[in-house]
Amino acid sequence: MPILRPDSTDRTVLIWRFDDPVIAIVWQYPSETYTYVITVEGTNAPTSPTVVVYKNGADVTSTVMPSGSHTVCGQNITLKPLTLLTAGSDYAVIVNATIAGNTESRKLIVQCVDPKAV
Repeated sequence: MPILRPDSTDRTVLIWRFDDPVIAIVWQYPSETYTYVITVEGTNAPTSPTVVVYKNGADVTSTVMPSGSHTVCGQNITLKPLTLLTAGSDYAVIVNATIAGNTESRKLIVQCVDPKAV
């Protein structure tokens, strides 16, 4: 399974790699809003990105990505801002895009860290 891997300098910039089984796990505080950018490796630019966000198996996309739109510029997919997360919860962010005529999916796990937890 291909991967989304965080860039070493910015946890909101991810790399869409092929033939790698790792799934990216990033963290975010409940008070934060982040716009994640995914760079697709290779020469085929992505098109038609869609995203679904799940919390405990329930689709919460409209709650945690309430505004904006997903965009593509060259090899970069910019997701709508992710916000209003609940402390102590994990979110599965499923990103779909068409690359070289194939619809592909990647999974990003966002852990919402409780700032008061030890």
